Amino acid sequence: MRLFFTLLCLILGQIFSIGQEIGINDFRISFTGDDRDKNYEAKNTAVAYNNTNKEYLVVWASNQKITPNGSGEYEIWAQRYNAVNGTAIGSNFRVSDMGPDGSDSYGANAPAVTYNSTNNEYLVVWYGDNDEGGVVRNEAEIWGQRIDAATGTQIGPNDFRISNMGPDGNIAADAKFPDVAYNSTNNEYLVTWSGDSFLDEKIEVWGQLVTAAGTQKGKDFRISFMGGNADIRYGANDPVVAYNTTNNEYLVVWFGNQTQGELATEEYEIWGQRISSAGKAVGTKGFRISSLGEDGEREIDAKTPELTYNNQQNEYLVVWSGNARNGDYKIWGQRLNAATGAEVGNNDFQIGTLGPDKVLPSQNHVVDVAYNSIDHQYLVVWNAHAYNGDATIGENEIWGLRLYGTNANAVEENEFRISNLGQDGDANFDAERPAIAYNSYARAFLVTWHGDNNSLIDEEFEIWGQRISFGGTPPLPTCDDGIQNGDETSIDCGGTNCPVCPEPTCDDGIQNGNETGIDCGDTNCPVCPILCDAPTGLNTSNISATRVTLKWNVVPEANNYTIEYRALGAATWTSRAANKNRLSVKSLTANTTYEWRVRSNCEGGASGLVRNGNFYYKCSKFGDLEQRSDDNQENKR
Repeated sequence: MRLFFTLLCLILGQIFSIGQEIGINDFRISFTGDDRDKNYEAKNTAVAYNNTNKEYLVVWASNQKITPNGSGEYEIWAQRYNAVNGTAIGSNFRVSDMGPDGSDSYGANAPAVTYNSTNNEYLVVWYGDNDEGGVVRNEAEIWGQRIDAATGTQIGPNDFRISNMGPDGNIAADAKFPDVAYNSTNNEYLVTWSGDSFLDEKIEVWGQLVTAAGTQKGKDFRISFMGGNADIRYGANDPVVAYNTTNNEYLVVWFGNQTQGELATEEYEIWGQRISSAGKAVGTKGFRISSLGEDGEREIDAKTPELTYNNQQNEYLVVWSGNARNGDYKIWGQRLNAATGAEVGNNDFQIGTLGPDKVLPSQNHVVDVAYNSIDHQYLVVWNAHAYNGDATIGENEIWGLRLYGTNANAVEENEFRISNLGQDGDANFDAERPAIAYNSYARAFLVTWHGDNNSLIDEEFEIWGQRISFGGTPPLPTCDDGIQNGDETSIDCGGTNCPVCPEPTCDDGIQNGNETGIDCGDTNCPVCPILCDAPTGLNTSNISATRVTLKWNVVPEANNYTIEYRALGAATWTSRAANKNRLSVKSLTANTTYEWRVRSNCEGGASGLVRNGNFYYKCSKFGDLEQRSDDNQENKR
């Protein structure tokens, strides 16, 4: 056995160039559930770079157990990282709140994230079903959350809605798989997704402009037009979007099938549409980007595109996975003139080989790309099996290849390996669906992915990462660069060369010294506000013709409670306050189903676990108040 693995490493070492990894190899980012419990997982990661605080934000979907008795619903989670030294900042934190905590009838999936350099904040978007704003269970829409890039705290409305596919309450109209790009000129965003609005299963690409404050600017607008409006055989899937700073416009790219020329009904290619900053189509509508095989060969497909913008040449690089006639999947690319959308250079050029014409990535979202504006290069990453005759790594791993920004030719002769999950030759452990962000300060990339490693167990998926540099020299730490680096003991102070850090105070806006919170909890600081739990034990009593008493268990730390109720499906809630653990509700409408929820309010106005304890009841007829029971929704992956 030792001889086999020694030979394997030598063979692979001759074929593949070595990526210049920095820091910890394959460091773990997510911590979902208990280790060695594959019932809880983290998947579908995305990452953005913050050039103000020199940080990354990594986001993903996970069914982390949120409440002690919760069943592990899927929500969006995140982790901040120091982009200079790779250390985690804080711990995993939750971003989304889809439906009541403890119920897997609602969920969130497929997050995307971008950085707003004007306001120093992130926007995270995802798709999910919620129980607010008129939407119902199994009705997927696009949602968003703004995150303060300096602190990681949520700002603005909680889980604000972005898409409006079909009438509210119609589960046949869905919005899924969003992407987002930040417009630095207008200080706003374009969010895109695939969805069926006017006809069930007629999937097209849609968009919505979103202001920096998180409000919708105008209405949802349609971007793709694949086949006839009534023909569900044609559609557009998995859109991605990039912003062009030179022309102040966007490019949206997707894969789909179209009634054009001699294309077959099930022949998927890559398509694109330029969108103005006002949300209007620019140039040719739905122009074709890929041309794999001959038109009419339905077994030859191009799928799962990604793209990035090259500001030095005012070009886009679009990459995707697609199969050749022998069935092997490969990675392909196409340069586009950003001002016109016209193709530049070689048509559908292949990226990497991984041995003698053998690249077998799955048909999932397997490729990503980022542009290095300092060295004028691209880095393309993907997951794939690698073969060399009879010797094989045997499992999916993450690979990468640099391309010159001038012509997209390969910088190295061969691609290099990035991930090392499990032991080579053990197909039980895989790395899949990479994401990438470029750090212009340290001239390095962060690549993230989900996978199962032999430090855990098979099919226990977590998020992993690897920092990569290609010979660029990061700036030396200084005492005025705005980050804690070198041997500093705080930001720009302490250590060998920087001034002594000031003594912690109770009004410096950070948690330091012996404080247990920001500017509170230390010997000399005020007591930190108490965050109390949400109520439990919700029940009803004293039911009469037009009233009902709502009750719950006492929360010892609570100053008072907020109760909200509404007719089932209504857009707004009626809010009431109570000083005790009960409330009598009067003037109800006959023969109407109601739902209600309660939260506890603690010292300083803080409330603990606002969404926790959102239990629902219905009053179908007066005198017949009963708890509503929802079937478990299938987990969303």
